[in-house]
Amino acid sequence: MGIRILLFLWFLLPTVLFSQPGSFKTMSSTFGSNSRIVAKGGGYAILSLADSHLSAFNRCGQVQFSLKIDGQTNTGLTQFDPVDFKRLRNGDYALLFFAKQNDIRFAVVARLDSTGSLIWSKRIENPSNSFESIDYTIMENNSNELFIYGNATEIASQSIHLRLTKLNGATGQVIWTRFYSTGGIWGTAIYTSDNGFLLRSGSSFLKTDANGNALWLKRNFNSSIGNYFNTLVETTDGFIYGEQTQLTPQSAITKLDKQGNPVIRKAINLDSFPRKIIALSSGGFMAIITRSNFGLSTLVEFDNNMNVVRSGDAGGGIVLADFCLNRLLEPIAVGIGFFAPTQISHSRSNLSNNCNLTASIPPLLDLGFAQNPETISQFDVLFVSTDIQLQISPNSFTAVEVCTGISRINLGPDRMYCSGSTSNPLQDLNGNTFQTYLWSTGETSPSIVPTQSGTYWLIGFSECGNDFTSDTVEINVVPTTPAELGEKQFLCDGESIVLSAPNCNACSYQWSTGSTNQSITVKDPNDYWIEIDNGNGCTTSDTVAILDGICYCDVFMPTAFTPNGDSKNDQISPVLNCELQAYSFSVYSRWGELLFKSVNPLFQWDGMVNGSQCTSGVYSYSVEYQAIIKGEIQEVQFQRGYFHLIN
Repeated sequence: MGIRILLFLWFLLPTVLFSQPGSFKTMSSTFGSNSRIVAKGGGYAILSLADSHLSAFNRCGQVQFSLKIDGQTNTGLTQFDPVDFKRLRNGDYALLFFAKQNDIRFAVVARLDSTGSLIWSKRIENPSNSFESIDYTIMENNSNELFIYGNATEIASQSIHLRLTKLNGATGQVIWTRFYSTGGIWGTAIYTSDNGFLLRSGSSFLKTDANGNALWLKRNFNSSIGNYFNTLVETTDGFIYGEQTQLTPQSAITKLDKQGNPVIRKAINLDSFPRKIIALSSGGFMAIITRSNFGLSTLVEFDNNMNVVRSGDAGGGIVLADFCLNRLLEPIAVGIGFFAPTQISHSRSNLSNNCNLTASIPPLLDLGFAQNPETISQFDVLFVSTDIQLQISPNSFTAVEVCTGISRINLGPDRMYCSGSTSNPLQDLNGNTFQTYLWSTGETSPSIVPTQSGTYWLIGFSECGNDFTSDTVEINVVPTTPAELGEKQFLCDGESIVLSAPNCNACSYQWSTGSTNQSITVKDPNDYWIEIDNGNGCTTSDTVAILDGICYCDVFMPTAFTPNGDSKNDQISPVLNCELQAYSFSVYSRWGELLFKSVNPLFQWDGMVNGSQCTSGVYSYSVEYQAIIKGEIQEVQFQRGYFHLIN
């Protein structure tokens, strides 16, 4: 009954978004080791490249929809395979497929809304069938236009080109298609911060502007070994790409500047390769490092200089296919387990999900680097988009939580607590963060300060409310004597101030001056502190600032000035030696005409009125001021008099 009441109370509590404890889920359906995953608000979406189904999950890992997408039914296609997908800025999904009909390869692009309903689907191809294509990447620019990147092969000559096609995002119609004279297969592309694109094919990197015009082409390689190139991202000051060396299997990661020139190249001395890299706002990046020998898949965070910051195993026996970062910058990874269906790992921001071992990454090795700049030519080829009917049907599966990653709350041992102390509040000593907290006092904060002796308990609920944990502790609150020295004070020359601590028969005192008396007399500006031992195992302390005070305010007004432009005595104003709350300085002619007024003590009169120099003579002034003495605002004071202007 007690647990039911607590659960009922929890649903009535206001929720505050904290980091969800790590979790580990197993799917009843196998998505495949090449699945793609993207962030979706606090949740995520997965496209299975193995059996072409798209699934969306909320932040709690609950399935919102799952769809099977088929392009072979009633279309005459002999092959239809998903390649890539993106979650667009408005929440829609753009999907890219590889299709074949009559031995001609081409792309199919589909756009679905946020609920999985089809908006449009198009086949993208050369109308004369002079070219066929294999596509790798779909992208969206800041104007919500879509771009697909891949290879195009001229059927007659078998010449291979790179190809970038721009689509109208709302309708799927082709706007233009650019061909580039460099060839190669197995590539990827990214939309860059300058609104252009960086296209990779093998070890070649081609940079374009927003209209697909080639800017530079560079080939990066190590002359002594072969490489498999894969992932590519942009950081704050350059580009990062990953590769797997062939002759000595290991992960290599290279950083280029914005012009494609090499900056750093390092390798992790493991039989591994980086499957995915995500740039971080800090300038660093995060990567999946997958062991080739049926070992661990590891998430690793690097700083801007490619040093390892932290790492964590995303699940033993799992080959991670892809990962994304949720709105709390926590990784959500999808992978295929050996002899097991697809599994999803939701890690904490420290890359631990409390469900697996801590990964160990050996030191990174510096590698040699070579680069060849190349020339590039481009031309346009006609590609068109035509409607194609896709069959979209519901797909069902279950997700089983294997491990929640939530560890038990630990309030520590039964103990004494000093009344009034705030330096050591009651809180979970295991460092868990929960969506909702419930204390025996009714408070819902992560920590509380005990005010009376008794039994205290805390229940913490996970972000999605599926799991909770608790602990109880006995607290004996003992009285203390607060050390209260009051607010800061000001000390004038020749004065002294008495600082006193509260009286306590069982207390002992220790001042910063070395005194052990209840009171001390101070004559010098400084910070003074006292520590009181209450005689029951509790101590209290306080500090007060004694400042050098200005205890009077003098006004000095020169009797004459010479505004002749020689930079000596060219201006005039009162000189005050105190802090001011208010100030006004006025100058008058001999007939009482106001010539100058300032409410800023830094502004002085230069003898000019309306751009003309005043004549020599006697002038009157008035100064009105309100001083601040020893931290207190004084009454308004007035001073009047005369001075000479001498040209």
